[in-house]
Amino acid sequence: MIGLAATADPLIRIVLTDRWEGAIYLLQILCFALMWYPVHAINLNLLQVKGRSDYFLKLEIIKKILGISILCITIPLGL
Repeated sequence: MIGLAATADPLIRIVLTDRWEGAIYLLQILCFALMWYPVHAINLNLLQVKGRSDYFLKLEIIKKILGISILCITIPLGL
């Protein structure tokens, strides 16, 4: 993911042309945000294995609230 974020500028300019220049910044943000997804998935699986479904549920509720909040904030911006 770090490599994709580092090469996002030339990659998008070559593959998708300069009309997609606005997507470079968004791709870099997504790369850095999703870089931690494997660690997150492993931690959630460990919580289930340890029988801590209460923590799992709380984390999922927090994730959904944050996701909906971010969606509501970014929709007016066209993202």
